[in-house]
Amino acid sequence: SVAKAGFNRTGVQRYRCKACKKVSTPVTGTIFDNAKLPVTAWADFILQAISFESISSMTREDRRADTTPPYWMAKLFTVLDGIQDDTVLAGRVWIDEKYWPVAAKDAARRADGRLLRGLSRNQICIAIGIDESGRSIFLCEGFGKPNIGRTWAAFGSHIAPRSILVHDMEHAHTVLVSRLSLIDEQHNAKTLKGLPDDINPLEPVNRLCYMADRFLGSHSGFNRTDLQGYLNLLHVAMNPPENKLEKVAMVLDRAMRCPNTLRFRDFYNVKPSSKDCDK
Repeated sequence: SVAKAGFNRTGVQRYRCKACKKVSTPVTGTIFDNAKLPVTAWADFILQAISFESISSMTREDRRADTTPPYWMAKLFTVLDGIQDDTVLAGRVWIDEKYWPVAAKDAARRADGRLLRGLSRNQICIAIGIDESGRSIFLCEGFGKPNIGRTWAAFGSHIAPRSILVHDMEHAHTVLVSRLSLIDEQHNAKTLKGLPDDINPLEPVNRLCYMADRFLGSHSGFNRTDLQGYLNLLHVAMNPPENKLEKVAMVLDRAMRCPNTLRFRDFYNVKPSSKDCDK
């Protein structure tokens, strides 16, 4: 059994185990463990993050140290890891791929020093999908043009069998049609260019590609190893609930159930000190 043992510095109730005498709080063992700031500060940060604000603007607005927002973003990515795993699109489903360049320092070049052109390994492929109810997914699919194996790995578990698949005639999508018994609705994207959105059959997924471009663009220069983390955050921004405060509450609830911690000194690989906790 436990007994109340006052409050910690952020006002969270502490409890002491009568048997082992250890003191804990409801956030012990969660991503908020050892945090100096109250959960309300986290709520504000999440609200900023799903509102397409960049880390640099968050730093300026909140007058925080440059090291703090990247650390908090890493914590948020930890909380959101796997959040899209159970998302299944059904009914009428639109899919497409979007490409984002690798960091300039990592770009592959030809023997003459020029960058590889086209859908090469210098382009990260992002699988994007949405259904008639508004559910959507944003998943890393690998590098370069999609193939059957990577398309199945990305979309296979996220589309309900016998749905209607609306797409742009990408050959790799055929694996989804055959294995999931989908109704195949293909459109030539080239002939649709210039059509008004209200009559473009690919508009729902085109809009998501645009939103992904805006979102990632607001974080230009981000570490590409964090790409799926940013896509998980975009998933939160673009999926129900519609109310942003309800989204924040959902993320906080997930954080309280996330059995992972991330200390400041571990994130930045620095030696422990009294200032290493959340700033």
